[in-house]
Amino acid sequence: MLKKKILLPLMVVFALALTGCTTDGGKDVDVDAPEVDVPDVNVGDEIEDVKIKAIEAYDKFIEKYPDAEITKFELDEDMGTYLYKIEAFDSEKEYEVKMDAKTGELLKDNVEQELVEDDDRDEVITKANIEKVDALIEKSVSESEEGSKLDQWELEVEDMMTILEVKVKQGTLDNIEYKYNVETGELVEKDD
Repeated sequence: MLKKKILLPLMVVFALALTGCTTDGGKDVDVDAPEVDVPDVNVGDEIEDVKIKAIEAYDKFIEKYPDAEITKFELDEDMGTYLYKIEAFDSEKEYEVKMDAKTGELLKDNVEQELVEDDDRDEVITKANIEKVDALIEKSVSESEEGSKLDQWELEVEDMMTILEVKVKQGTLDNIEYKYNVETGELVEKDD
């Protein structure tokens, strides 16, 4: 009981002391702080930062691995950086390469000793396929809402047909996906 009698007045005194420590007497104070320019925080590359064209990435890859046949070629954003991802094979090895689309620097160059099955040899991406990518991407973006921009794309052979899948960003959340037959330029599928 004695503890309660001592504790209660101590708490009241402490609360009053804290209130008395404020410089404004408990009123809001309008502080005129100087404005500070805060730079925009860049959380990653934008598609506009891509400097290396798809055909340049292709040429760089083929220069390093002249006998390789490409099975998948894509531009994708990974942890804030746009990368070209290339999967390929030759008679003895499989290749997986990641290249910075802004600088052309090889970030991953994985080579594995593997025998490739004969039916995979029919499903390769050619230089002529890569050369058609930019025009089909431009077509996708122009058919989307004003202000839309490319998000990512992937080139792959599906059922003996070379398919370009293009994702276009509309606003902040909406993506539209276009799939083209690269050989004919025909729109195969569109998902809103």
